[in-house]
Amino acid sequence: MNAMRSFLPGRQLRPFVVALAVFLFAAAAAASLIRHLQQDDLREERTRVSKLAGDQAHALKGNIERALSATYALAALVHQGHGVVRDFAAVAVRLLPLYPGADSLQLAPGGVIRNIAPLAGNERAIGHELLRDPALTGAAFDAWDTGKLTLDGPFDLIQGGVGAVGRLPVFLDDAKGKRSFWGFASVVIRFPEAIEPFGLLELAKLGLAYELWRIHPATGRKQIIAASPTAPVDPVERAVQVPNATWTLSVAPVEGWRENPLDFALETALGLLFSLLLAYLAKLLVDLRAHERGLETLVAQRTAELRMREQALRDSSEKLRVFADNVPAMTVSWDEKLHCRFANRPFTQFFGFTAETILGRHLREVVGEEAYREIEGYFEQVLRGDPVTYQRIRKLAHGEPRHLEVKLLPHVGDQGNILGCFAVTTDITEHKLTQERIQRVAHNDSLTGLPNRLLFNDRLNQAISLAKRDSRQFALLYLDLDEFKPVNDTLGHAAGDELLQAVAARIRQQVRESDTVARIGGDEFTVILPDIDQREEAETVARKIIAALAAPFLLGNQKQSVEIGTSIGIAVYPADARDADALINAADTAMYGAKQVRGSFRFYKA
Repeated sequence: MNAMRSFLPGRQLRPFVVALAVFLFAAAAAASLIRHLQQDDLREERTRVSKLAGDQAHALKGNIERALSATYALAALVHQGHGVVRDFAAVAVRLLPLYPGADSLQLAPGGVIRNIAPLAGNERAIGHELLRDPALTGAAFDAWDTGKLTLDGPFDLIQGGVGAVGRLPVFLDDAKGKRSFWGFASVVIRFPEAIEPFGLLELAKLGLAYELWRIHPATGRKQIIAASPTAPVDPVERAVQVPNATWTLSVAPVEGWRENPLDFALETALGLLFSLLLAYLAKLLVDLRAHERGLETLVAQRTAELRMREQALRDSSEKLRVFADNVPAMTVSWDEKLHCRFANRPFTQFFGFTAETILGRHLREVVGEEAYREIEGYFEQVLRGDPVTYQRIRKLAHGEPRHLEVKLLPHVGDQGNILGCFAVTTDITEHKLTQERIQRVAHNDSLTGLPNRLLFNDRLNQAISLAKRDSRQFALLYLDLDEFKPVNDTLGHAAGDELLQAVAARIRQQVRESDTVARIGGDEFTVILPDIDQREEAETVARKIIAALAAPFLLGNQKQSVEIGTSIGIAVYPADARDADALINAADTAMYGAKQVRGSFRFYKA
């Protein structure tokens, strides 16, 4: 008997050692899984930010090209006047509002700057010889040699400040038809004033830090072009291709790449719960085996101990139930036949059961036949041993929809066999609503509610893809309001904002539900007319819009009557262009032609 008693301490110690080993192993596995899930969330966040950065880089490229395209308008004026642009200052002042981001326009016949608009603040640049300035000669000669638009900078401007200059060489035919170099048509983009029209400030509104930079061709060092107050840390980067150069847009969250603390706490709690359950089951198994090997003389003692352990198990089970019921998520355990083995209180309350009535019920009974058909495949996958995460919408009894995220983890036995699965369901409705609000802010104009330039570009690319797939054509209308600036100047910005809202409403009334109306600038709008059979359909819509906007508008509390108009340029895909940028430029060019006769429209002519 003494020998038996000396044997008992070692036997009592063994279950705890096994339980501790199982707990440490399960905890390590759970920690690895949690870290993997957190890394997946981080990768998804970087992918989302990378997509936003790519969209912004694309929009930035388009806006820069649009600002630089003012040089083509200047070149056209030079050709039209056979080398002489009369009333350059007046013409240039009218051109500048059409090219957001452009700070000033210049003409440099023979490479010498002779005309600048606006002149105020830029007087020091008059008479500057571009082909003799060591800092500018290389870029100027590159433009001359290639005959193409080039972008030089950013660098310190002669007239003060920092900016970049787009130069387009102009060649004219003399009396004998010989082509000779006339000079340069240039547009100046000033930093950081040009950033707002380029849309980078939208990133800051979304909680993102950014840097727009390039590698200086002379020094080989990084040169910051524009940046948010907070520098991005470990950013995603997207290239911005500009004429004869590459800029880089770096973007990262202002507060850094942080993992979701709620998800981490939930996953940690579940991992701990799972580890404790396994450890406790291991301990019970060792105890049972020890009992089977016990001696008859210890039966009475072991019986008493078992009664104590059965009471401890009930207490532990009750504690486990209290813990599970207070976990901030709906948790449930299913066996391999998808019958319920365990469910905490949040889960039973959400699905309208009690802890007693839900046990043993099949998944189909709990969620309903329609929902079961939607999620059956996910449970088949987890019962094959693969973790699954999916989202679905469930309507409550009073009809309110709730967005749910469900994570399924396989319950793997000691031999590697699948014993069932664990499901953790989180109500992510508020998170979804927040995402939707962010999407609306990022893709819709805050004043008119119309799609902004970012969403317009996306819709235009979709229209091109569908038209290309179905061998169809569609039209793009580019609208610029006439006499809008006087309303702002005389009645104030509040009246101007009210006018823009009224204009947006009238345009929307003239088109189909399937058409896209967007506001892409201060008083610039676009309309995408998908799937048209004839060009005349676009002409009809243009006439309706012109007529609608010609009617007087009543603004302010005094209901003051104002009259404006609009000039519309029309480009048709694929006859006029086959990509988004070219189609926009074609419609813009046509609109500029329509501006010559206020309140009119023109189709693009190559």
